[in-house]
Amino acid sequence: MISRAAPLLYLVLLTLAVPWYWPEDNHAIWFGVPGWVVVAIVVSALASVLTAYLLSTQWTDGESQADE
Repeated sequence: MISRAAPLLYLVLLTLAVPWYWPEDNHAIWFGVPGWVVVAIVVSALASVLTAYLLSTQWTDGESQADE
């Protein structure tokens, strides 16, 4: 199910990761860095988790196919 929605999920994550929707006058500081940096790092981590999940569930081992 999630593998079919993966392209859409990646598109949403990419949209959230790029800070073009942040107002220019927003100078929020979170953990000592601008807020958009924190958001970009969190979204990047989510994209990494999604990629790892997709690879672990969809990746097939060549040896298991040869055994069948």
